Amino acid sequence: MSRIPSSRLRSRQSAGLRGHLMRASATTAGLAVAASLL
Repeated sequence: MSRIPSSRLRSRQSAGLRGHLMRASATTAGLAVAASLL
């Protein structure tokens, strides 16, 4: 097993968290737009 530097692992985790938050906010915005169209 290759040893991964903690900084790289941390940056990958933060990038994943950021992507998840962006996806969640985009979904919320999409639902708000859909609700306003109803």
